[in-house]
Amino acid sequence: MAVTLPVLLLTVALPKPSLIWDPTSGMEAGIQLRCSTPWPLKGGWFTLHRDGALGPVAEKRAPVRGSEVLFLLPTVSPGERYRCGYWNRGKAGRRVESPLSDPANITSGPDRYPKPSIAVRPCAEVLAGQSWTIQCWAPYVGMSFVLYRAREFRTERAPRGDPPTAEFHLTNASAADVGRYTCYYHTTSEPFIWSNASDPLELRVTEATLPQPSISITPSWGVSLGGAATIRCQAQLQNITFLLYKDGGYQRRAAPRGQVASFPVASARWEDAGSYSCSYETSRKPVATSHPSDSVRLVVTDYSQSNIIRLALAAGVLLVLALILAEAAQSWRRDRL
Repeated sequence: MAVTLPVLLLTVALPKPSLIWDPTSGMEAGIQLRCSTPWPLKGGWFTLHRDGALGPVAEKRAPVRGSEVLFLLPTVSPGERYRCGYWNRGKAGRRVESPLSDPANITSGPDRYPKPSIAVRPCAEVLAGQSWTIQCWAPYVGMSFVLYRAREFRTERAPRGDPPTAEFHLTNASAADVGRYTCYYHTTSEPFIWSNASDPLELRVTEATLPQPSISITPSWGVSLGGAATIRCQAQLQNITFLLYKDGGYQRRAAPRGQVASFPVASARWEDAGSYSCSYETSRKPVATSHPSDSVRLVVTDYSQSNIIRLALAAGVLLVLALILAEAAQSWRRDRL
């Protein structure tokens, strides 16, 4: 008689790891999540999961010695919850996974600074090839500001002025720059303490659909240091606003009187010299934007009174030298006779 033996299936049950928010571990990062297991994995992998996402959002190889890894996130949006897990290969080479940890308790708390303010010039929508300037500021000194697009680090800047303000210049805008930007600030010495994220700023790049305006400068030859000049932009449309650019960077905007907008330079400085252009956009929605104008150059020269005095003194010195040389020549002729 045949005997049927029961088959015993063995499954390996791994204990679930723990995930802890560690905002002041001394590493320069936004959100720091520490995932740990009861014992070293010896070649396994740690995974980080966001509730609602398909699959892990990050994965790290376990250290050779040790039982924890640190996941770094630039930001955590309100309502997002993170868990971690780990896996290894069993004796048969099959992948064995742990259950996911409980969600990390991520809060603002007293050990994070309040969010900074954020703004953009000239506006959140620019033409391809033009420039943005993103400004971030907060009422704390001794900080460093960091700019992110979505969850991707872009750049870091030291602030200036009062309140401390960092400027991030994005030149030659293209479709690759489109997206949601946020900024943070943090202390510059350990333990690094970060702020919460600023409000998001959505930037867009559009294509020009309107003809370019004309541009001119008065006086056309340039302006003396401290003098006055006027940049004028003209177009054949109504209900528009002109935008002025210097060396590709946005400067200011103005509504036209009739078809001409004037941008006065009241007291010219050296830094006012440069190449200027302008564009315009419609005041009614949907907003349409023009191609940029040709460029004109503002030349600043120094014809101040002090320079005139220096020139006069130099001319006087040359005159004295000429008289000395003439007298010497006459003396030489008398000696020859």
